[in-house]
Amino acid sequence: MPHRATAGIRCFLWVRVQDTAASASRNGFSVTEALIAIAIITILGVQTVFSFSSLRETAPLRKAVRELAFQIRKMQTSALNVTILPNGLPANRIGLQFQKNATSYIVFGDTDESGHPNNDPDPMKKDYISPPFSFSQGVKINRIELVGAIDPNPATAQLIFTAPEATVAFYTTAADGTVTKEVNATIMRIVLVGSQNSERAIAVSAAGQISIPQ
Repeated sequence: MPHRATAGIRCFLWVRVQDTAASASRNGFSVTEALIAIAIITILGVQTVFSFSSLRETAPLRKAVRELAFQIRKMQTSALNVTILPNGLPANRIGLQFQKNATSYIVFGDTDESGHPNNDPDPMKKDYISPPFSFSQGVKINRIELVGAIDPNPATAQLIFTAPEATVAFYTTAADGTVTKEVNATIMRIVLVGSQNSERAIAVSAAGQISIPQ
């Protein structure tokens, strides 16, 4: 009898183990399912790290674009009235000058209304020229685009706002110093490039609209 009882208990335990394993297989994850889940989590983790790294690398470029757009809007607002420059002279025109491959730009009071910053010996015609406004580290002007202009990709260009309505005018300056008013240009784009070769642009239309195209 003891032998038969022991055998019966063993049989009962074996059946319970089999039932438990089958239940786990039905209600839980199989090894294959677990591996698939781990693979998905790993891929999502890698994508998250990559996206964060990319965002961090383009942060200086995005900052430079925002700051330049702010400065352009500030100059546009200033041109709604005659501006008294730091040198004490009044200016009907305020300008910004951009140069290809430059890591900065300048703001100037176009006292002589030439469309170009100059150091005229006549103190009444001498333009006020600001210290350079530098971009974030690793950011520079990749190119300047003037839609509809005689020179659509100038090395040097000026954006001018004239009081009292902040009227927009575009000028280019050739290597020999020749200044041209681009009367047919409709849009100026200043294209900035970051250290990872990502590009962002600021666009200014002849009507005075300032935008950051996506």
